[in-house]
Amino acid sequence: MVCSKSRIAFEKKLGLITMRKMKKRIAVSFIIIIVTGFCSLATAQPWPSGEKPAPQGLTQPPPKQPSKLEAEAVTPPLATEFRDDYRSLDPNRIMKWISPKRGLVEDGILMTFDETRKKLQSMQDELKGFKIDMTFVRGYYTGSSEVNDFYRGFYELTMGQGKVSQSIKTIAIFEKINSQWFLVQTQNLRLAQNSPLPTMDKPTLEPNMLMVGDHVPEFNGTIQGKTTQKFSSELAQRRGRPVLLNFFTRISGDFGAQLDWAQTLYPKYKGKNVYIFCVTDDAPEFLKPYLAGGKWKIAVLHDDKSLIHLDLKIDISPYIMLIDQNGVVRVISRGYNKSSLGLVDKILNDVIDQANQAMSLSKKNGPPIHKQ
Repeated sequence: MVCSKSRIAFEKKLGLITMRKMKKRIAVSFIIIIVTGFCSLATAQPWPSGEKPAPQGLTQPPPKQPSKLEAEAVTPPLATEFRDDYRSLDPNRIMKWISPKRGLVEDGILMTFDETRKKLQSMQDELKGFKIDMTFVRGYYTGSSEVNDFYRGFYELTMGQGKVSQSIKTIAIFEKINSQWFLVQTQNLRLAQNSPLPTMDKPTLEPNMLMVGDHVPEFNGTIQGKTTQKFSSELAQRRGRPVLLNFFTRISGDFGAQLDWAQTLYPKYKGKNVYIFCVTDDAPEFLKPYLAGGKWKIAVLHDDKSLIHLDLKIDISPYIMLIDQNGVVRVISRGYNKSSLGLVDKILNDVIDQANQAMSLSKKNGPPIHKQ
């Protein structure tokens, strides 16, 4: 009897020890699974919309990799090719993305091809010793509904030196010109550092400005002259006319030089398929020097309650915005930059030609341009 009790006690003790070992092994296995799952999530590649990876587990098959067609539908080659070229910091690799016809709008400032090259070379010298990395987050096509002429890519740029690093959210706008993609605008989102990067659920992270490739909201103003008449952006689109807006105010130190340049455009494009306006929200009593018989021979579009400024997110003067016949922004230029004015003129001429071609296609027997 004693032996039986001792044996029972020994077996219970042995069973308790065995259970403890089993629990310990289960706990270790659980930790390994958690760590393995976390590492898998950290290194996972983005998946096409609507497709989910297979659940993690020892008995589950490996996740299905997206096909080449699916991957390109999510991320076009241009987005990753640009990322790789930018990472290299090789001026020649980066400058192949800049069009001499378009230049580059960097943080709202329009630079010519040569200005972009000089700035890039200067940046290369300043960033010596830094580790540069760029991650493509997501992107989508913009522009007119008929064709995908513009692509907006969201990137995260990381610069580091030693243990110190800084992460910057950046938007890159690409335009297809003669079947080739070029970088036409970059916007640093420093003012939105606390905002999360775009995801499939929240796909946009927008700057406080309209960018190249954006559709403009409808706006209205009053054309000042011997008589006043209303103007609507919707009217310009119905007529297939591009619109060049040159925003100015009398308190800007450079407004005179900007108006001098604008004045040269009127005889050059008179009778052409385009509207050219100098836009101001100055009070009417200050408009006399800008009207007929005054110092400048320009067409003034008066923004009485600053609604055009608000709708188009104009935050500074001078400010140039070119809108094509489809209501899409083709170029912007914040502030006064004398060297960029000639580039605006060239882009305007190209946009007018495109509008004329579109009009010729829509009206087989009609004139290619409207007469004023």
